[in-house]
Amino acid sequence: MAADEAVRSRLGRGGVRPLEPKAAVGILGSASGCFAVADVDWERFVPGVTALRASRLWDEIAPQGATTSEQVGGAVGLRDRLVGVVGVARRTMVTDVVRGQVAAVLGFADADGLDASKSFRDLGFDSLTAVEFRNALAAETGLKLPSTLVFDHPTPSALAEFLLGRLPDASPDEARDAGTELDRLEAALLALSAQEVARLRVTSRLQQLVKRLDGTSTDDGAAGISAKIEAATSDDIFDLIDNEIGTR
Repeated sequence: MAADEAVRSRLGRGGVRPLEPKAAVGILGSASGCFAVADVDWERFVPGVTALRASRLWDEIAPQGATTSEQVGGAVGLRDRLVGVVGVARRTMVTDVVRGQVAAVLGFADADGLDASKSFRDLGFDSLTAVEFRNALAAETGLKLPSTLVFDHPTPSALAEFLLGRLPDASPDEARDAGTELDRLEAALLALSAQEVARLRVTSRLQQLVKRLDGTSTDDGAAGISAKIEAATSDDIFDLIDNEIGTR
């Protein structure tokens, strides 16, 4: 197994490094009883094996101060990055996370060109990569995910949809975000110059938007006027002002 570069790479990502042969043989020759010899990167290994549940075994074995799954959970994960993100952008972010984890466990340089509609089996997944992938996503999302994850949701796009359904709803943040955008819009409008042409066009569009939000249909006359204002040049607007309310 150690001669397989893909296996070595996978073990390395999990925190298990290859032993130097001479040192390993020396340890085996000088010890007795039941034991295991391994070169473990505890900072990588412990978070991976405790991604789904805490384990007192590794609390006892790992050196004091080694990173635990609880410490990793304090990092900025997908849930935190999704705050305030809604609609298509939310789906895209989750899909990109899935694709990025696929690329990581398969040893790709990046996720560019990775087809989200292609099955995990066709992408090159086996039982070991499936477990590594599940653990990485569990740590990233904070969700408890089944060991059959890639079989239950056989493509990255299908898995992304599943995760979207399990992650917290964005509706409160969406409402808060809309309020923030309205505040920005108000500030921008109040900062407009005093040119009547700009004010007339903005006012007309805002009136139409209010009617649409209220569910009120606009009559053809109002729509026609709005269309004419939108199509009018500056000279046309100033002529209208001069004719209707006198010379400025």
